[in-house]
Amino acid sequence: MFSIILKIKRRIKKILKVKSESRQQPPSSVHSRTRKVVLLFLASLLVGVLYPGENLYDPLDMPRRGEISLEDVIAPFQIIIYKSDRELSEEMEVIRLSMPYLLDYDTSVVRSANDRLDELFDLIDSLRTRGGSSAELEKERFVTLISGRFPLLSRDAILRSFGDIDLVASRAALKRVYAEEIFKVGVLLDMTGLDNAPGKNILVRRGDRESIHPREQLLTAPQANVRLLGALNRAAARDTIDVEYCYLIGRTFITPNLTVNRTEYQRRLDADLASVSNVKETVEQGDKQQRILEELSRIKRAEAAEKGLFTAFIPVLARILLVLAAFSTLYVFLYYFRREIFNSNPKLLTMFLVFALQLFMVQLVDRWDVSFYLYPVAVLPIMITILFDAEVGILSTIVLALLLGMMHRFNFTVGLLTMVVGTVACLTSRRVRRRSDFFKIMLALSATYAVFIFLVENLKFTSNPDVLTEVGYGLVNATVAVLLTIGILPIFESLFGITTNITLLELSDMNHP
Repeated sequence: MFSIILKIKRRIKKILKVKSESRQQPPSSVHSRTRKVVLLFLASLLVGVLYPGENLYDPLDMPRRGEISLEDVIAPFQIIIYKSDRELSEEMEVIRLSMPYLLDYDTSVVRSANDRLDELFDLIDSLRTRGGSSAELEKERFVTLISGRFPLLSRDAILRSFGDIDLVASRAALKRVYAEEIFKVGVLLDMTGLDNAPGKNILVRRGDRESIHPREQLLTAPQANVRLLGALNRAAARDTIDVEYCYLIGRTFITPNLTVNRTEYQRRLDADLASVSNVKETVEQGDKQQRILEELSRIKRAEAAEKGLFTAFIPVLARILLVLAAFSTLYVFLYYFRREIFNSNPKLLTMFLVFALQLFMVQLVDRWDVSFYLYPVAVLPIMITILFDAEVGILSTIVLALLLGMMHRFNFTVGLLTMVVGTVACLTSRRVRRRSDFFKIMLALSATYAVFIFLVENLKFTSNPDVLTEVGYGLVNATVAVLLTIGILPIFESLFGITTNITLLELSDMNHP
């Protein structure tokens, strides 16, 4: 595995034409100067397009969410703010979950159950009066008669009817349970017509009247029998009734009286879904709104796209030119004050790769949307200072501060943080002789972050707990940034043939190959 890595390293160095630093002869050919210009424009193009900051097409001076605008934002014309696809989908899903199932209540079934119950008790009462309770032959004839009229009634229930049973109390108890427990909401044959949607209500329609009930109050036939027995047991505490007898009688006449009306349910659901508007808000001309900027930006982008590709590309072009201006500053400095670096294309490529790595790390942290105090802005200053020198490191830090400040909507705090932390990082890493010196850099950066965050956040009147949280982010950042640099630095030293003080110290080891 190690041999494979070495082969890859040699191949990259061959492609880049990298030699050891002692053998590098700064070329001055036309091709070399052309490569420098291409490298400058390519780096500006890639950073301007691929590093989005917050939004590639939004105005750079647009206040971010939670910031206080420096001036009133007034709508120049009526602005319609549309809902996103996700918002529309969520709103429709809420409608689907909140739309109650529609069930039709058949009052004729309930009326028939009560009528049949009255018919049975009237028949039993008349037979008991006519035959008496001791005539066995008459009882058998009466059982046959009642069974013929009520075939679902058990023989045991019929025989009990001619015993010591209070028919008046039993009839009253059953009719009360029917009205208050069984048929209050209704009985459904089974739940196959209803989807398994927890918490969804039911809408019971009785003619022109509609009432909403929790789904838990809906009964199937088996559940109705269980409810009947429980209600009779409670009624027995106050009435002189035979619970078992009343249960045998009562369950005979419980018949499903509810039907699921899927057609009407679907019609109402479709109507409600069709009524959902994709307009989130309408901002009238002259209104002051925070969302005006976002929607105005979207409208401007749409208008620019209609006018042509060039008009739509203007915001991107502006960003690329700003990045080009920042990198050109670095080029000018190197041309006049560090000509040996400027003439070496591998060294210029090294610097741009460090910039790319630094911006990638910042963007990676930015996706977490936690705090910009976690941006590891100390990586580039330390690496550039160790690879080259402190002066180049400080100027690179200024360029990085310009880039981050511009790309994050001219955020002054981000730019100032990068300059302060980067300068301290450059000054403390200019005399690194061994790996242990990185701990001194770590301590200096931790102190810098703590003081900077304390001062800046108190100027913003941030609450004390939030200040402590931000300071904690800064301390973590100082540690992680230095550790990342320790791990990445040897790769650049080896890959681009740059000899640093640490490299010389390692080469002085007699055990080194």
